[in-house]
Amino acid sequence: MQKNSQLNLGEFFTQTGYGLSELSIITADIHQGQQKPGVAKGPTTLLNGNLIQNLSPKFFDIKCYQGSESSLPFLKGSSNPYQRLFKKTKKIVQTQRQTLILGGDHSMSLGTLPALKYHYPNLKVLWVDAHGDINTPKTSPTGNLHGMPVAALLGLFPLQKRPSWEWFHPCLNPSDIVYIGVRDLDWGEEKIMNNYGIRYYTSEQVKQQGMHKVIEEACQYLNPEGEHPLHVSFDIDCLDPRYAPATGVPVKDGMTLNQVMDMASYIKSTQQLVSLEMVEFNPDEVEYPFEVNLTRACMERVIQNFL
Repeated sequence: MQKNSQLNLGEFFTQTGYGLSELSIITADIHQGQQKPGVAKGPTTLLNGNLIQNLSPKFFDIKCYQGSESSLPFLKGSSNPYQRLFKKTKKIVQTQRQTLILGGDHSMSLGTLPALKYHYPNLKVLWVDAHGDINTPKTSPTGNLHGMPVAALLGLFPLQKRPSWEWFHPCLNPSDIVYIGVRDLDWGEEKIMNNYGIRYYTSEQVKQQGMHKVIEEACQYLNPEGEHPLHVSFDIDCLDPRYAPATGVPVKDGMTLNQVMDMASYIKSTQQLVSLEMVEFNPDEVEYPFEVNLTRACMERVIQNFL
């Protein structure tokens, strides 16, 4: 990308065909960041649906890779599934294909984002989520790692000093990230976000201002000159539970499917998206099969609009 620095990002993508014909899909069935192991079934459930079929008209070539194995022992030496995901993502991103990463719980970003940042040092992040995921071990009410990835990525606690995490390096600055859809912040998260000046938009703000204004402001803040590649980390609980009930921590009064589709379409139009990760789809957290199918169908539509 450095060799094409005289081009803006959109021109680079257009001239190389990047993101228009090739897609890499990485599955990350990580579940260790919380207490509901069914989230490890999310990637397989998506791939067993119509996801590939729906994406195939847009991409000349789609390759799938296994980024982690949830059956591996948790945090034991080289078997750390987050490290395996980091290594796999780092290798795949070098191919200059657009990347779709299917999780797994949101702690998987501890493996994906350092790898993406290694390849795209000026990467910006849009974190679409009902939650802040910016707790530290001192502020977290649960101790669950899926509520802490942003804090670790910002270097707010020394995760890399823990056994089996020596490979991890914080890689984000507060100005690198914007939240959309938050509505369930812990007191510690709200304090951290305000103290560090991290920009966020609640689902209520989206409702009041309209998605077009919110996403336009967010992208202008992150990427005013259009020179930065963009990563979207999408937790399906950003959606109201009536659209995506099959998730571990649903929160009422979320965004509508139309709002999310508008956001995805806008981001696609910027030609700045290099990677998308979809997390927290848990087929075991609902009673009826139609709820799994509804959640999967909504995720498929969102992915289509982003890519």
